[in-house]
Amino acid sequence: MRKIFIGVAIITIILTVFLIFNHKQLPTKDDVFKITNNWSPTTEEVYLVRKIDGEWLTIFRNTHSIMIARLEQNWLGYWEMILEAKLH
Repeated sequence: MRKIFIGVAIITIILTVFLIFNHKQLPTKDDVFKITNNWSPTTEEVYLVRKIDGEWLTIFRNTHSIMIARLEQNWLGYWEMILEAKLH
């Protein structure tokens, strides 16, 4: 019984540290490339990843257009993209 309790406590601590670490990470250009990795056409360049008025925004382009998107963290702390505008 004691081993089970210690095992559960260790797993809880590891998951808590993982979540805290992920939520403290700021978005980077690499995050934008990872999010858009499976898009067609692929992202060629990320111009901007910046916090503006409390929102994380990114500007990037592919072969056809320039896009503006908002970045949000999910409950695991990974960054997700919400497409806001597409400029042709």
